[in-house]
Amino acid sequence: MTLTLSRKVLKVLLFSTLLASLACKKEASPRSTTPIKDWRNNSKFQGGTGIKTNLAASENELYALGPYYLSVLDAHYNTHHYIIQNRGIYKFPMGDELYMDLLEGSRISFNSIKRPIDYATGAQLVPSSLDSTYSKYYLDFLIKDEVAALSDQNQAMFSFRSTEGNKLALVKIRQNAQRDYHIHSQEVIPFSALDNSTRLGLIRSVNSVFYVGTDQGFFRIDSTGQHLKVLENSVFRVFKSDGQLYATGGPDKLFISQDNGVNWTTHFGLPEDFVYAHYFEIGDSLIGMSTFGPNLFTLHLTDSQWRARYLDDKGLEGYYLTSIVEFNDSIYISSLDGIFTKSLQDFYRTKK
Repeated sequence: MTLTLSRKVLKVLLFSTLLASLACKKEASPRSTTPIKDWRNNSKFQGGTGIKTNLAASENELYALGPYYLSVLDAHYNTHHYIIQNRGIYKFPMGDELYMDLLEGSRISFNSIKRPIDYATGAQLVPSSLDSTYSKYYLDFLIKDEVAALSDQNQAMFSFRSTEGNKLALVKIRQNAQRDYHIHSQEVIPFSALDNSTRLGLIRSVNSVFYVGTDQGFFRIDSTGQHLKVLENSVFRVFKSDGQLYATGGPDKLFISQDNGVNWTTHFGLPEDFVYAHYFEIGDSLIGMSTFGPNLFTLHLTDSQWRARYLDDKGLEGYYLTSIVEFNDSIYISSLDGIFTKSLQDFYRTKK
């Protein structure tokens, strides 16, 4: 196992006008191309107006979903800002199409990221109709991969607390001809492993299969709700790289599956920073991102062997990072204090 470090100088492109104003409903701004020496955040995000959720990107647009507004950056670097009807902090992007929201009356809404103002286009779920023992749903808005998951078949899975303990919900979401979302089916998974003392730490979907990490073990759940305990260990992260499925667990474990998550092999010696990092596939690279610190690195895995290279993250020190996306030949990283950006080429410069 090797860790490659070299000394290089960083140049960063600052896009200083992204998400510039909450006061106006829509505006367009030019892109700044002033080079600076490190990552910088936009000063307009200070004073509690920062991005407190995550980024998502489609082929032609970048979406930044905040507590009070949505901002969209198009391929021509025009920025549009939309005031969102439900101005709460609990919004959770699920890919580049949908986000979850908590509404008055304990309703859960699945809304289009592209049309966040019009709640009539979203699919709304009344949890008490899902389960009469429902008591509360906790939506953690910080990290993208931890509290709910949306499969590539538009099935959503989330956990909720009931008077009978913790439960898992599986909801099928569809669109009509007008591209409005609606709930097609909903069910509670009969999951005996969950009770009042069970702590969930991960819900993730890979290849149309859901993975749930708890302090009672690691579970695989298919699209029909059939579940299987596949590991006794607690698992912190699940990710795919080069078609292979990986998971990490404390204190230094790397789990590998070659049959879509049914069977796993256990390997040891993974550094702690890599165990707790969040992973994103950017192009052909697997990018690891520590939320605090922070550390950005590329991780190359060949079976149980790993090779890492730390990336220059000067300027990100002290920020809580939430997500990373590639858009229009640039990398964008969201934090609790704003959005950082640099060119794709400069992003891969090695930390000196």
